[in-house]
Amino acid sequence: MLYSAGNRDSRVFPDPYCFDIGRDSSRLHLSFGHATHFCVGSQLARLELRILLEELAVRYRGVSAAGPVEHTSSPMLNGYERVPVVLHV
Repeated sequence: MLYSAGNRDSRVFPDPYCFDIGRDSSRLHLSFGHATHFCVGSQLARLELRILLEELAVRYRGVSAAGPVEHTSSPMLNGYERVPVVLHV
């Protein structure tokens, strides 16, 4: 099993390698488990993420992508190695 393969099933997620927070199938991801193994902190984690993204959008209105996102190559973790951005002032 590769943990970094989670949420990358093209049969479930259209364009599975694209970060899309508004994706219709966002409730089908594996991040918080399922049934009796469902994470009790999931609602808090979602709230924290929403607040973070809202605050970033307010504080850094002039931020835009400055290049391609580089994913980590770890078989255990899924994430980003580098997310280049530019701040327009």
